Amino acid sequence: MHSPRDGWTEADAVSLLEQGYSVESVANRTGYAAAWLHVQHRRARRTSTPPPL
Repeated sequence: MHSPRDGWTEADAVSLLEQGYSVESVANRTGYAAAWLHVQHRRARRTSTPPPL
């Protein structure tokens, strides 16, 4: 289970991952568990639209 720090949402944390921050860095900053963040980041990458050719 994760206990985010005040002011951080799941969307905020995933957004940081999408911007290129490491899972460990986002976990330290937001309070979300690193394992949970890793899974969320993988899901976001799978569901994102591929770049145009």
